[in-house]
Amino acid sequence: MLDHPPRGLREALVAHREREHVRDQMKSPYRDGTTHVVFEPLDFIARLAALVPKPRVNLTRFPGVFALNSKYRARVTPAKRGRGGRHARTADLEEPTPAERRAAMTWVQRLKRVFGIDIETRPACGGAVRIIA
Repeated sequence: MLDHPPRGLREALVAHREREHVRDQMKSPYRDGTTHVVFEPLDFIARLAALVPKPRVNLTRFPGVFALNSKYRARVTPAKRGRGGRHARTADLEEPTPAERRAAMTWVQRLKRVFGIDIETRPACGGAVRIIA
């Protein structure tokens, strides 16, 4: 449970215990002059719960060609990922572009590029190291 529930939820819980209504103040008044909305405590909690996103759901949505399922996404993103990306082009055996190479780097290659750490060769003899994990 929450250590410190949000202001609106705290008021709703107190109002529920005391059998009162929850009064929520609006940011700006409506045209008709309404400045507050009155809820039953459980209705208010239900409205707050509806605003909480589902766990492990990406909250950033992309429309148009940047959408995850767009067939043109691979053409407009640097990593060429998407429906029409490099996985769909198995017949193409051409050299990958620099953006594709950057997207497919292993952690060993990234360590070597960023920090200059070469863990693919043994320092004592210069032989190749086999990565097992």
